[in-house]
Amino acid sequence: MVAPLDWGLGHATRCIPLIREFLAKNCEVIIAGSGASLTLLRNEFPGLTFEELPDYRIRYSSSSSQAWKIATQLPLLLKMYWLDGRATEKIVVKHDVKVILSDNRYGCRSTRALSIFVGHQVNLRMPERLSGLSSLVNRLHSGLVAKFDRWWVPDFAGPESLAGALSESNRPGLTYIGPLSRFGRIEKTTKTFDLAFLLSGPEPQRTLFEQWVIEAAAKTTLRIALIRGTDAPLQDISIANLSVFHLLATREVVDIIAKSDVVVARSGYTTIMDLYHTGGRAVFVPTPGQTEQEYLARHIAAQGYAGYVEQHRLSLASIVQTASAFTGFPGKNFDGEALGRSLDDVLALRS
Repeated sequence: MVAPLDWGLGHATRCIPLIREFLAKNCEVIIAGSGASLTLLRNEFPGLTFEELPDYRIRYSSSSSQAWKIATQLPLLLKMYWLDGRATEKIVVKHDVKVILSDNRYGCRSTRALSIFVGHQVNLRMPERLSGLSSLVNRLHSGLVAKFDRWWVPDFAGPESLAGALSESNRPGLTYIGPLSRFGRIEKTTKTFDLAFLLSGPEPQRTLFEQWVIEAAAKTTLRIALIRGTDAPLQDISIANLSVFHLLATREVVDIIAKSDVVVARSGYTTIMDLYHTGGRAVFVPTPGQTEQEYLARHIAAQGYAGYVEQHRLSLASIVQTASAFTGFPGKNFDGEALGRSLDDVLALRS
């Protein structure tokens, strides 16, 4: 059973190589989830079995600290934790599940199955004004993950780490399985788009970014692709240099990236892993107040891969200027060796 969190699409898309690896090992895979992320995986793997999990419906703030906004939704998170656990037990019994792979869904575990937590944030970062709570929050986080049998971190250990201090740890029982991506290296073709915007993440920030792109496209001659990351309705748009796409399959995203000079996206960790593999130039726009994305944008810039523009300073000129200052990601085909070893170890225990 593979169960990704439904805050945006990133947790679902990075589960795609995990699902592929399970299938390559002749495993029967049940995908459990909710919302647009479950729709995406249905489109990606139409022949598999799917089960519905509760929809979190978490919302970000339109302006203030995201940590504070999420804290106000703590009662909902506690309820979802309980509902996830109850739903998981039903699925485990129904399908005789032997292994659970939970991407950041803390309630998706069972004593009846070997339960694996997948997540890169070993060390959660709090906003500066809430830094005094960092130790407490991380103890709570570690306590929740400790209820799982394994913790798989989708990153490299050491100086090549894409997540930097977020994934750094010598904790026993933690395994680095390497960066995950549904993509391999993408060879650029004839340039159709100057900029390709890849949108995802919780509302209302996804929609605010989308509205900005549409307004900016009407004032430029740059050729722009907008991948919305949702199938929610959108009013008819007639802007000659703007091409709008909705919820796309992997092969369709690959085609657009191949035809684009620069990719612009939130600095979510899944997006960083994807672009690390695809290669090419990119510019990140961290979600305002989202401390993880702000840290990751700075870390990737320090590594020399890609720059970032803060949302309140966003302009097409700043994007183009930032992109020109970096050579881009080198591009690497997905290497599933570490993941394969970890999976073989798990399956050997359950055989």
